[in-house]
Amino acid sequence: MKHIILVSFLIIGIYSKIYSNQLSISLYCKISDYKESKIKTIYLIRKEKISQEEKTITFVNIDTSKEFNIIKFKPESTLLYLRYDNIDIPLFFETNGVAYISFSHNNIFKSIKFSGYNAAINNYLIAKQIKLDSLLPNDIKSLYSLSPENFYAFNNNVKLELDKIYDRFILNEKKDDLFWLYQKYDNFSIWAIKMMLYPSYHNHFTKEKINLASNYYSFLDQIPLTKNPALLSQKYIQLLSEYFNFKLKQNSKRLNLTIKEEQIEELQKRYDLIMSTFKGDDVKEFLITQLLITYLNLGFEDIFEKKILSVKSKFKSNKYLHFAINKQRSLKAIGYGRDAPDFTFTDINGKENKISSFFGNFIFINVWTLGCHPSLDELPFLNNIQDQFQKNDKLIFLNLYQENDKENWIYYLNTNNIKGINAIASESNSKFNEKYFIDSTPRYIIIDKNGKIADAYAPRPSSNELLPLLKELIAK
Repeated sequence: MKHIILVSFLIIGIYSKIYSNQLSISLYCKISDYKESKIKTIYLIRKEKISQEEKTITFVNIDTSKEFNIIKFKPESTLLYLRYDNIDIPLFFETNGVAYISFSHNNIFKSIKFSGYNAAINNYLIAKQIKLDSLLPNDIKSLYSLSPENFYAFNNNVKLELDKIYDRFILNEKKDDLFWLYQKYDNFSIWAIKMMLYPSYHNHFTKEKINLASNYYSFLDQIPLTKNPALLSQKYIQLLSEYFNFKLKQNSKRLNLTIKEEQIEELQKRYDLIMSTFKGDDVKEFLITQLLITYLNLGFEDIFEKKILSVKSKFKSNKYLHFAINKQRSLKAIGYGRDAPDFTFTDINGKENKISSFFGNFIFINVWTLGCHPSLDELPFLNNIQDQFQKNDKLIFLNLYQENDKENWIYYLNTNNIKGINAIASESNSKFNEKYFIDSTPRYIIIDKNGKIADAYAPRPSSNELLPLLKELIAK
């Protein structure tokens, strides 16, 4: 089973931007029992807080001749994790430091040990995830099918066990430290999410409607609505989403509206609820930014423009709003039906061509890099997608490589079968990235046969959405 550890890599907010840019971490990684013939890679990855897209900060290929593989990096974000052999390992650092991590290749997850700087925190994150994996069932049906008494007992026990680990590691730490405050909210959110979901999920799986106590939802009053550290927890963000759904459901009225009118009505209610519920700017601005991006994704650009003008003056920092503003800029330039910007690329045989020379065909562009773990994971799925189409479908697949290490690129293509046209942008990557608003990989773009943008942010090949989308476009 693939273990995924939700990670928090925090840089204390009180540090200045200049100081953060100077922050440097040296991570010494020791892997025992490594007997693989194929060299594996260690990736250091961050997730965008708003979009949750992954971006590789750096990567190293394992050198078996050395005891330690050293990863040096300057953190760029609050969310990072180290990925090795499909296991994501949490990291947390606050200042410059040297840290050590060791694990066995044969038993990665349970053998992870940290030492050096911030070892207690990083070992705590591992211990917490191991405990969660041992307690939680593999499927949600067995959990939510439990009787109310058994479910409450189970859920409370999980919280108790997490609190024990928290208390054990926090003994010599400051309880008001940012990290430990964040973890306190994270543990609460893990418990509260299951409480929120239980009534509806139980009814779904068992067809039984349970009688809730009048004070069942009293735990909602414990949700922190002003504390910034809580926002670092993805579980907390999920809890807020469930909280809003619950509040909106309570106040919903059946109206004779079109689908579009219903969407606008619900988004406005969510907007009002966010603005009235939260006192602290940080959480409020984060949630409003997510909502503004939803307006754009649903095509309500006129409403977005009115909202963005209104909220800009409400927040001092505009810490997150720029994500929504950049999304609007990209949709204005390369939104659906816009002219696809032309660019020149050079294929693996050295032949140069313009993307416009392929207009008259549908074009699927895969923007990828060797340094991006998700990019590589998607390549087999992309090959399978291509097998579903015939030459007369007039669908061209262009794999556009994003890095300048041409030798590694050619070597990889010679040892791995990647179907379609394999090429590098002839212009500097910065120009191509600027035209298509590329800020992370993988990225997928669809251009229709008239040279217009069909989808500037197309689904990944591994999703269930891409194949039907391409077939629908060709059928039209």
